[in-house]
Amino acid sequence: MERYLAQRTPEALRDAPRQGRPRKAPRLTAERLREVVRGSPEKESWASHGWTVPLLCTHLKRQGVEVSPRTLRRRLHEAGLAWKRPRYVYATAAPHPGQKKGALSAV
Repeated sequence: MERYLAQRTPEALRDAPRQGRPRKAPRLTAERLREVVRGSPEKESWASHGWTVPLLCTHLKRQGVEVSPRTLRRRLHEAGLAWKRPRYVYATAAPHPGQKKGALSAV
């Protein structure tokens, strides 16, 4: 209050810039995360074809980096890594879709 009364400006009430809360797993950098995700879980002796967040958490825990799934998802997003479910795409269009739907499909 004394600072505001002395300066009488809104800037006098502003807080100084802060660093924020320290990271829980500082050793888990974006580069290390990219390196782990590039590899195959099968090569790391996991019975899976692709990484999932729970599997990645367990793998990192065995390497000495304990991180929650929520934090890992946030770190993956910060590193620019995204995973989307693959969608089935037909190789070719159906040759006669009207015949397949039935006689009353055009009504």
